[in-house]
Amino acid sequence: MVLFKLNQTRVLAVSLLALGLWPSGALADQIVASQTVDVVELVDIGGGMTDVAFVPANTVPPGSELRYAVQFQNVDTEPAADVTLVMPVPQPIIPISGSAETPGVAVSYSIDQGQTYDLFGALSVTDNGVSRPATWRDVTHIRWTLTAPLAAGAEGEVSYRGVLE
Repeated sequence: MVLFKLNQTRVLAVSLLALGLWPSGALADQIVASQTVDVVELVDIGGGMTDVAFVPANTVPPGSELRYAVQFQNVDTEPAADVTLVMPVPQPIIPISGSAETPGVAVSYSIDQGQTYDLFGALSVTDNGVSRPATWRDVTHIRWTLTAPLAAGAEGEVSYRGVLE
Protein backbone atom coordinates (compact mmCIF):
# COMPACT_ATOMS: atom_id res chain seq x y z
CA MET A 1 0.00 0.00 0.00
CA VAL A 2 1.28 3.46 -0.93
CA LEU A 3 0.81 6.14 1.70
CA PHE A 4 0.72 9.88 1.07
CA LYS A 5 2.57 12.04 3.62
CA LEU A 6 0.98 15.40 4.44
CA ASN A 7 2.08 18.47 6.35
CA GLN A 8 -0.36 18.53 9.23
CA THR A 9 -0.69 22.32 9.43
CA ARG A 10 0.90 25.03 7.36
CA VAL A 11 0.80 28.56 8.64
CA LEU A 12 0.58 31.01 5.79
CA ALA A 13 2.19 34.41 6.00
CA VAL A 14 0.09 37.00 4.35
CA SER A 15 2.30 38.00 1.68
CA LEU A 16 0.51 34.99 0.28
CA LEU A 17 0.67 36.49 -3.18
CA ALA A 18 3.86 34.51 -3.74
CA LEU A 19 1.95 31.30 -3.02
CA GLY A 20 -0.95 32.30 -5.22
CA LEU A 21 -3.38 32.32 -2.31
CA TRP A 22 -4.21 36.03 -1.97
CA PRO A 23 -4.41 39.20 -4.01
CA SER A 24 -1.77 41.88 -3.71
CA GLY A 25 -2.22 45.38 -2.35
CA ALA A 26 -3.77 46.45 0.94
CA LEU A 27 -5.29 43.04 1.68
CA ALA A 28 -1.84 41.59 2.21
CA ASP A 29 -1.64 43.59 5.46
CA GLN A 30 -5.30 43.10 6.49
CA ILE A 31 -5.77 39.35 6.29
CA VAL A 32 -3.98 36.58 8.19
CA ALA A 33 -4.61 32.95 7.37
CA SER A 34 -3.65 29.37 8.11
CA GLN A 35 -4.29 26.18 6.21
CA THR A 36 -5.13 22.77 7.66
CA VAL A 37 -5.47 19.34 6.10
CA ASP A 38 -7.68 16.83 7.88
CA VAL A 39 -8.82 13.27 7.25
CA VAL A 40 -12.62 12.99 7.10
CA GLU A 41 -13.83 10.23 9.39
CA LEU A 42 -17.29 8.95 10.26
CA VAL A 43 -17.80 8.66 14.01
CA ASP A 44 -20.45 6.45 15.60
CA ILE A 45 -22.55 8.66 17.89
CA GLY A 46 -24.87 5.87 19.01
CA GLY A 47 -28.37 4.88 18.10
CA GLY A 48 -27.24 3.79 14.65
CA MET A 49 -26.21 7.36 13.79
CA THR A 50 -22.87 8.72 12.62
CA ASP A 51 -21.33 12.18 12.49
CA VAL A 52 -18.41 13.57 10.51
CA ALA A 53 -15.14 14.32 12.30
CA PHE A 54 -12.07 16.10 10.91
CA VAL A 55 -8.88 14.51 12.24
CA PRO A 56 -5.44 16.06 11.58
CA ALA A 57 -3.85 14.26 8.65
CA ASN A 58 -0.35 12.89 8.73
CA THR A 59 -0.03 9.76 6.61
CA VAL A 60 -3.10 8.56 4.75
CA PRO A 61 -3.78 5.67 2.37
CA PRO A 62 -5.22 6.09 -1.14
CA GLY A 63 -8.99 6.33 -1.16
CA SER A 64 -9.04 8.48 1.98
CA GLU A 65 -11.26 11.54 2.04
CA LEU A 66 -9.44 14.73 3.05
CA ARG A 67 -10.58 18.23 3.93
CA TYR A 68 -8.40 21.18 2.91
CA ALA A 69 -9.35 24.37 4.78
CA VAL A 70 -8.13 27.96 5.01
CA GLN A 71 -9.06 29.89 8.13
CA PHE A 72 -8.77 33.66 7.66
CA GLN A 73 -9.21 36.83 9.72
CA ASN A 74 -9.28 40.55 9.01
CA VAL A 75 -6.80 41.93 11.55
CA ASP A 76 -7.26 45.53 10.43
CA THR A 77 -9.58 48.17 11.90
CA GLU A 78 -11.26 48.66 8.51
CA PRO A 79 -13.41 46.25 6.47
CA ALA A 80 -11.57 44.28 3.76
CA ALA A 81 -13.30 44.44 0.37
CA ASP A 82 -12.80 42.13 -2.59
CA VAL A 83 -11.35 39.26 -0.55
CA THR A 84 -10.42 36.37 -2.81
CA LEU A 85 -8.75 33.14 -1.70
CA VAL A 86 -7.24 30.63 -4.12
CA MET A 87 -6.11 27.16 -3.15
CA PRO A 88 -4.19 24.83 -5.48
CA VAL A 89 -5.54 21.28 -5.58
CA PRO A 90 -2.66 18.83 -4.99
CA GLN A 91 -2.12 16.42 -7.89
CA PRO A 92 -3.24 13.20 -6.13
CA ILE A 93 -6.50 14.78 -4.85
CA ILE A 94 -9.84 14.70 -6.71
CA PRO A 95 -12.24 17.34 -5.34
CA ILE A 96 -15.72 16.19 -4.33
CA SER A 97 -18.58 17.92 -6.14
CA GLY A 98 -20.22 20.66 -4.08
CA SER A 99 -17.77 20.40 -1.18
CA ALA A 100 -16.27 23.89 -1.75
CA GLU A 101 -19.63 25.68 -1.61
CA THR A 102 -19.75 28.20 1.25
CA PRO A 103 -22.61 30.60 2.13
CA GLY A 104 -21.77 34.21 1.19
CA VAL A 105 -18.90 33.14 -1.05
CA ALA A 106 -18.75 32.78 -4.85
CA VAL A 107 -16.81 29.65 -5.83
CA SER A 108 -15.08 29.13 -9.16
CA TYR A 109 -12.63 26.57 -10.50
CA SER A 110 -9.57 26.44 -12.73
CA ILE A 111 -8.41 23.63 -14.95
CA ASP A 112 -5.35 25.51 -16.28
CA GLN A 113 -3.14 25.99 -13.22
CA GLY A 114 -5.01 29.09 -12.05
CA GLN A 115 -4.85 31.08 -15.28
CA THR A 116 -8.64 31.28 -15.72
CA TYR A 117 -11.66 30.50 -13.53
CA ASP A 118 -15.33 29.70 -14.13
CA LEU A 119 -18.24 27.80 -12.65
CA PHE A 120 -17.51 24.08 -12.76
CA GLY A 121 -20.31 23.31 -15.23
CA ALA A 122 -18.92 25.85 -17.71
CA LEU A 123 -15.43 24.31 -17.84
CA SER A 124 -14.33 22.20 -20.77
CA VAL A 125 -11.11 20.45 -21.72
CA THR A 126 -9.78 19.87 -25.22
CA ASP A 127 -8.12 16.48 -25.70
CA ASN A 128 -6.66 15.72 -29.12
CA GLY A 129 -8.76 18.48 -30.70
CA VAL A 130 -12.00 17.20 -29.15
CA SER A 131 -13.75 19.26 -26.47
CA ARG A 132 -15.34 17.53 -23.48
CA PRO A 133 -16.83 18.74 -20.18
CA ALA A 134 -14.26 19.03 -17.41
CA THR A 135 -14.25 16.40 -14.69
CA TRP A 136 -13.28 16.94 -11.07
CA ARG A 137 -9.99 15.22 -11.86
CA ASP A 138 -9.18 18.17 -14.20
CA VAL A 139 -9.51 20.84 -11.47
CA THR A 140 -6.15 22.43 -10.53
CA HIS A 141 -7.31 25.36 -8.32
CA ILE A 142 -10.38 26.48 -6.39
CA ARG A 143 -11.15 30.18 -5.89
CA TRP A 144 -13.45 31.66 -3.25
CA THR A 145 -14.54 35.32 -3.52
CA LEU A 146 -16.36 36.83 -0.55
CA THR A 147 -19.56 38.48 -1.78
CA ALA A 148 -19.45 41.18 0.93
CA PRO A 149 -16.60 43.02 2.69
CA LEU A 150 -15.01 41.19 5.61
CA ALA A 151 -15.63 43.32 8.72
CA ALA A 152 -12.75 44.44 10.92
CA GLY A 153 -11.86 41.59 13.28
CA ALA A 154 -14.11 39.14 11.44
CA GLU A 155 -12.93 35.66 10.60
CA GLY A 156 -14.08 32.84 8.39
CA GLU A 157 -13.17 29.61 6.73
CA VAL A 158 -13.39 28.12 3.27
CA SER A 159 -12.70 24.49 2.49
CA TYR A 160 -13.15 21.67 0.07
CA ARG A 161 -13.08 17.92 0.41
CA GLY A 162 -11.34 15.52 -1.92
CA VAL A 163 -10.34 11.91 -2.31
CA LEU A 164 -6.69 10.82 -2.41
CA GLU A 165 -6.11 8.76 -5.55
